[in-house]
Amino acid sequence: MTPAPATDVPPQSNCPGSSPNCDCGWTNNGANCGTDDGSECFCRCCCPSTNKCNWQNGGGGGGGGGGSNCAMPAGVPSDPPAKNNRNFIDCHGKLTLGGPSGLQLVDESGAAVQLMGMSSHGLHWFPNCYTKEAIQHLTENWGINLFRAAMYVGEGGYASNPSVKQTVKDIVQWCKELGIYVMIDWHMLNPGNPNDGTYSGAQAFFEEMATLYKNEKHVLYELANEPNGVQWPAVKSYHNKIIAAIRRIDTETIIICGTPTWSQEIDKAAADPVDQPRNVMYTFHFYAGSHQGLLANVETYASQIPIFVTEWGTSMASGDGGPYLPETKKFLDTFNSAGSLGISISWAQWSYADKNEVSAALNPGACSSKSWDDTSCSGTFLKNYIKANAPTCGNTPSVTSAPDTTVPATDVPKTSAPSTDAPATAVPKTSVPKTDAPETDAPATDAPRTSAPETDAPETMAPKTNAPATDAPATKPGQTRAPATDAPATDAMETHPPQSLVKQGHLQRMPLPQMHRRQTPLKRMHLRQ
Repeated sequence: MTPAPATDVPPQSNCPGSSPNCDCGWTNNGANCGTDDGSECFCRCCCPSTNKCNWQNGGGGGGGGGGSNCAMPAGVPSDPPAKNNRNFIDCHGKLTLGGPSGLQLVDESGAAVQLMGMSSHGLHWFPNCYTKEAIQHLTENWGINLFRAAMYVGEGGYASNPSVKQTVKDIVQWCKELGIYVMIDWHMLNPGNPNDGTYSGAQAFFEEMATLYKNEKHVLYELANEPNGVQWPAVKSYHNKIIAAIRRIDTETIIICGTPTWSQEIDKAAADPVDQPRNVMYTFHFYAGSHQGLLANVETYASQIPIFVTEWGTSMASGDGGPYLPETKKFLDTFNSAGSLGISISWAQWSYADKNEVSAALNPGACSSKSWDDTSCSGTFLKNYIKANAPTCGNTPSVTSAPDTTVPATDVPKTSAPSTDAPATAVPKTSVPKTDAPETDAPATDAPRTSAPETDAPETMAPKTNAPATDAPATKPGQTRAPATDAPATDAMETHPPQSLVKQGHLQRMPLPQMHRRQTPLKRMHLRQ
């Protein structure tokens, strides 16, 4: 769809000043405005001239506390007891794909496993947040059984600061000692093409990781966080190359492949899987305030390809707005038993950081003070949900027995017995065939988030601008409506950290049919990545 000229939108007299980054054409004369997400551009483009917006009231764009209302949605207890998931791996061992359909993550006994955990923000931006003490607290008090180490490659990450790789290795070791799973995330976001020269070190990096960890039971590899502005054939070509390099060294470890449009287009992977699909899963990401229309896609494709939700947030795709807790719960409840086969889908929440934005789990300053339970509204919801729902050694999801009519079985996961340091509930071993994904072609939709962390001290969320940034990251999609273009937006600088391409946060307001293929990538300014 061609955006309507901004001049067709009534002037917003109650939003003083002007912002060249707010192209209001996306609103279709107000028809696509939807819920006020607290951004400056929503105020300028959508608020009636007689009323104030959340942005003017200070209620939206960037409160780590996520707003004044933090009531838990129905079904989520407000103060559940602590849950200790230490030594979770001892009950399950090396994970593979199996179940009758070959689409379920299973353990060495063939029992279904669902991982529920946290993703870091950029390791180089919030070093105080990523210590053994922090991850131990999450494991022994919240009950996480997975930690995702998000190693940014661009935006001041590994490509220019290779020392961050040591932080990844430290986290892998800490997770082993704590007995939980760890995901090594090659966090590519900006540029959006995994074949860009910025990411030329991917093969060597994963060859090193595979050599180091091929015999470890707790490691997972994520090859490309959020491809964007690039089509599936190019992304698939990258995956094929890196998968082949890993498999020459490590034949078993789960590999997770990012999908186009900020890892939303799982339909493309279903229609055209990678060349070596054994123990390969595909990434899906969502932000609850922006992507409710994508939940149906998960239901559809969970019965066709193995899906891992390596990142999700309670906010808009920009990282702010909300939090949208009831909408988030709908996704998480669906992941407990998705699609016609009742697949349990594993996930990691974005992000365990004290960045001053709604999607961050901690309040500003929490990491420097080691206040690991100083949670934002998003963090409180996440903590309570995991405590109430995360599997423990004696509580694992069941493998659905219904036969898969979509994908033929291909191989069998390994069955070596797991270690038993922690008490476990024995599960009879079964031989579980695995398969890869079939094809269908339903489009995904739009709008991811971006990067951009901040410091440990609370920040003043100034209106998004193109002002030069300091040494922090950029953020998620959509807060500042930059003029839409057919190509991915370029970097903008923001007032604290280097800003990255904002994953469109306002396009998501469009009715579903239009969201299907994101018509105009919006540049998101300022929030998380």
